[in-house]
Amino acid sequence: MAFFETFGKLVQDLKLKKRLFKKRIFKGKSRKKFYQINPTENFEIPKSLECTFPLRSSNEYKSEVEKHCLEWAMQFGLVTKEEAIKRFKSAKYGLFGCYVYPNAPFDRLCLVTDFMIWLFLLDDQIDNKHDLIDKPEKLKRILDGFLLVIDSDHCPDSAKCPIAVALWDLWSKMKCITGKAWQQRFRTSLANYFSSYYTHSQNCVSKKAHKSIDDYVELRRNTGAVQVTFNFVEITLNIELPDDVYSDPNFQCLMNYCNDHACFINDIYSLRKELLVNDTDNLIFVLKNLSNYSLQEAVNDAVKLSNLRVTQIRENISKLPDFGPEMNKTVKMYFEGLEDWLAGSFYWHQISGRYAVEDNATRKYMESYLEPILTHN
Repeated sequence: MAFFETFGKLVQDLKLKKRLFKKRIFKGKSRKKFYQINPTENFEIPKSLECTFPLRSSNEYKSEVEKHCLEWAMQFGLVTKEEAIKRFKSAKYGLFGCYVYPNAPFDRLCLVTDFMIWLFLLDDQIDNKHDLIDKPEKLKRILDGFLLVIDSDHCPDSAKCPIAVALWDLWSKMKCITGKAWQQRFRTSLANYFSSYYTHSQNCVSKKAHKSIDDYVELRRNTGAVQVTFNFVEITLNIELPDDVYSDPNFQCLMNYCNDHACFINDIYSLRKELLVNDTDNLIFVLKNLSNYSLQEAVNDAVKLSNLRVTQIRENISKLPDFGPEMNKTVKMYFEGLEDWLAGSFYWHQISGRYAVEDNATRKYMESYLEPILTHN
């Protein structure tokens, strides 16, 4: 009897060691694949990718908004070079604004679209320049400087970098049409965006891989700056949510699902560009790493996760608490605004030139259209 007990324990011990050994081998392989990306590996976006929210934009202001946005960017020296202007136009930023805020009056539509352009241009500066993304402390000093602009009561000195002066222009206009609660929430979301980029930069330097999908999603909810732009729904609809509604757990859960969907869509459509510049901070690369997938398998799973978020958004709408008759109407308007945002972003990604790159593009090419907007004049 003692022999069988001893033999049984030995077999169980060997099985455990075998599982641990396989786990170590698997993790080692996946980490290697994660950092050794093949930029020529083919993939297709499955036709099953969906966003069932309707695209409600009539494009009434499309040409006017496009014209205004380019003029605004050139006014502050954010876009001056021929190559940069060409890329700016191909991105169709004005159309993006019309798509995601279809019910906005013209003046507010221009304002919020300008701010989204500010975020896009800052994102380009960080992602496509080695001397920023690979230098976390330098990046942090720049981003902290933008928060000082938000906290200031006056316009930065004209000798400051162009993008800081442009930020003040936007923020001073927004303060005129918003209340203190909205302004504080906006500042918090912007600070979270800056902080997440600093963390992302640290991860790039240390080659730190995400431990799980949840780990990636938690950071991505801020690096995408989606929450920053969700704040603009209130501006464009001329509503303002009180803090007790905004902080409700069910409300926040639903917002997170909306945020995730927007970021997942961006990860899918920006994949080719990120392959070419070896930027691995993307849902698809995380899936590839964690599950030892081929690139196509990872894309397929990313599409499934994106579609799942649409289902979860629809299911969780009914779980919102009763905020009272009038506030319920406001909350309904807000989430209809978020649905417009998701639908608009989904369709814009399919036609924008922002993520279209040549097959032989490199980071050097990606830097060629960048303006010196983070430096002093």
